Amino acid sequence: MAIQSTKQDYLRNSHLFQGMLIVWILFIPLKNTLYHISVISMILMFVYHVIQFQTYKILGAILTQTRGLFIGFGIIMLSMLISSLLGINPLQNLVDLLKFFYRFVAVLFILFYFYHQKFFSRKFLVTIILVTLTLYALDGLYQYITHYDLIFHKPLEKGGLIGPTFSRNIFGLFMAGYASLLFYSIATYKITEHPFLLKSIFTGLFALSLFLLFHSLSRASWLAFATFSILYTLFNAKQIFLSKKNLLFLGLLIIGTFTIFYFSPTLIHRFDSLIQGQDSNRFIIWKRTFDLVKNSLWFGYGVDSSITLLKISVMHVHNMILEIALYLGIFGIIGYAVLLGSVYKTIYIIKQYHYAFFLTSYLILLQFDGSLVNSKLHVSIFIVYLWFIYSHIIDKTIAPNHTQKMES
Repeated sequence: MAIQSTKQDYLRNSHLFQGMLIVWILFIPLKNTLYHISVISMILMFVYHVIQFQTYKILGAILTQTRGLFIGFGIIMLSMLISSLLGINPLQNLVDLLKFFYRFVAVLFILFYFYHQKFFSRKFLVTIILVTLTLYALDGLYQYITHYDLIFHKPLEKGGLIGPTFSRNIFGLFMAGYASLLFYSIATYKITEHPFLLKSIFTGLFALSLFLLFHSLSRASWLAFATFSILYTLFNAKQIFLSKKNLLFLGLLIIGTFTIFYFSPTLIHRFDSLIQGQDSNRFIIWKRTFDLVKNSLWFGYGVDSSITLLKISVMHVHNMILEIALYLGIFGIIGYAVLLGSVYKTIYIIKQYHYAFFLTSYLILLQFDGSLVNSKLHVSIFIVYLWFIYSHIIDKTIAPNHTQKMES
């Protein structure tokens, strides 16, 4: 009879993966060396753990449970391969394909795997995100007061807050996500210990997030938060309007928003420009992009072709759909449609509709700023959204006792 023993899981006991996960979340906004180190480290830890415990069946189970998601990613990567071979910069585009795989697709699967192995929980990841966004918010507040951020001593950008990030649009994106998460938390989270204190802290942070969001002057981020809050309010109208506390919170939100704008001529001017449809040259970019798309309809020109083809100083097209069409053609559009179709279907299956509100507000923002093809920042955020949604599916693959005795 073979001697039974339990293999020591050094990776679990050392909490190394949890540490790298914290680093990854913390430095997504900065896209710096620590971000890249965390990605490579998580991949190496994954390979080590799978080989150490030979959990190949678990990999198959996860892939089966999330097959719609990864079929979409597969079509996208195939379209990237074809557009690379037919595009204007084949060698660089093949490198972009490799980066897309290991930075995003592989990392998402790795997060599924370690969640399945109970290395971390949804509550753990939400806590990391809240702490990260709070730190960035406090830095943004410091910048508002001193005109320089605390971490990198970055000055205000054209009057809009940027915090330690690279632009007001990026900072606004994170403050929109922060405000949306706090809005949802205040509306739904049931606090059993010290409810008044914690609710007060959450409300104070929510007020701060709104203040910083508006003063980022990022209109796309304003629109994203407005989309989330309106969708959530309409979907939960009965619950909200039957609760005096929720009505009070909603009323304070509206009054606070008007107050912030009333005392800031800059915000009023920025809002007027949004209403009047001032586009910051986006219409010109979109028209040129549309004309180019018609000439290479099926497979596009390859990733980052906008830099060469548009002949203007922009990194991205500033419209998710047009950029996918330019880079990957209709084939790429189909891949993303399959991916997003699977995501929304999964949201319907798990009945967690607030994820649809978060994701929809994010996709609306991407119609004006950012990239869902090759932006380390925006695709990483997208990966986090996908993880939260599909973690509910992964729950179904977790055995009651996942720690098994293994033969020595």
